[in-house]
Amino acid sequence: MQKVLITLSGMLLLGWSLLAQNSTLSGTVTDAADNSPIPGVSVFVKGTTTGTITSADGTYSLSVPDDASVIVYSFVGMKTQEIAYSGQSKINVSLQSDAIDMDEVVVTGYGVTKKAAFTGAASTLGDEKIIDRTNANPVRSLEGNVAGLQMNTGSGQPGAPSTIYIRGKNSLNSGTQPLYVIDGVPMEAGTWGMRENEGSEYSPLSSLNSNDIETITVLKDATATSIYGARAANGVIVITTKKGQTGSKTRVSFGMKMGWEEMPVYTDDYKVVNADQYNELQVEGWQNYLGVDYETAKDRYYNGSIFGYSLADQGITTENMANVHWMDEVTQTGFVQEYNFSLQSAGESQTSPRVYLSAGYLDNEAFVKGKDFKRYSFRFNLDQKPSNWISYGVNSSLSYTEMNMGSGGGYFSDPVTQAM
Repeated sequence: MQKVLITLSGMLLLGWSLLAQNSTLSGTVTDAADNSPIPGVSVFVKGTTTGTITSADGTYSLSVPDDASVIVYSFVGMKTQEIAYSGQSKINVSLQSDAIDMDEVVVTGYGVTKKAAFTGAASTLGDEKIIDRTNANPVRSLEGNVAGLQMNTGSGQPGAPSTIYIRGKNSLNSGTQPLYVIDGVPMEAGTWGMRENEGSEYSPLSSLNSNDIETITVLKDATATSIYGARAANGVIVITTKKGQTGSKTRVSFGMKMGWEEMPVYTDDYKVVNADQYNELQVEGWQNYLGVDYETAKDRYYNGSIFGYSLADQGITTENMANVHWMDEVTQTGFVQEYNFSLQSAGESQTSPRVYLSAGYLDNEAFVKGKDFKRYSFRFNLDQKPSNWISYGVNSSLSYTEMNMGSGGGYFSDPVTQAM
């Protein structure tokens, strides 16, 4: 009987000890954006399996050991919070939305999804890789950054189009270029220009300011066809422009880029000659062709009718022939300058309007004289979701471009070839 009493006393003491080691914690979890309750939030003691979830009205009640030091609040799409615990009986928590990094998402025709959940073949470029390029055509930023994408540019003209192959050259007499979609709107990407047969072309994508682009996504496989139909047979390039970010403060930025363009360095294997060297080569050539001595060939060259007329009759002699470096006459050191101003603004609430405003100026002077490109751009993006059942937005872009194409294209019109 004495042993039974001792055992029961021990069990009562143990039970009292266990009860004494736990405290009840309660509170409410709300959304920081609109102060609405969040049901289904995981509330647990860090490092243990002790936990609970919030009810429909966002409230919770949890039995917490006295030796607990941190309470964790976790919910999908919200930033996880860890609150220090020191015996409080009530803790109310506001969770903030967890913004997804743009490099972690894929923009498709029917929305935005995380890369981890996307099963198609796609590549995404963030704005940090786009704004680094100084080319007037922002699509050039894809070069070297997207696996499997081939890009050819047949002209150094500022604003010239680039031929892009996403799925290879899969057609001989049909179109091979991808479909471009900007903020959900398909865009005509065919080349423009009054002298396209000479290679003087202009890409309408050059009217788009690269500083306004948030991401460029390249959709490569059948996923693109299922969204856009037959137009996506050659792949799709989805361009998303910037918007205000909810929860961020108003941000004003100004950027400036400057650079220059020069002729490529060509080797000494292809040298230019001066007037005296040119005349000597001409005389030697006619000497070999006519089979005569040097003086006879020289006389025929200056005084004969080899060209259908006499050089002497034109007043041209060995003394007064112009000595011109023609490559210097048609080329220059081109100057490139770009200035961009932007403003991003949005409120703390999810229902606040999001605004993006920008203005830009680009002046690209090519290394061939007479070729340049100027662009004046303005963009205003506004979107708002005042309730769960309604949302609206405005995407507007204005661009004015000036292009001097100069000569270009084939052998008879290319100034660099003619100078050589």
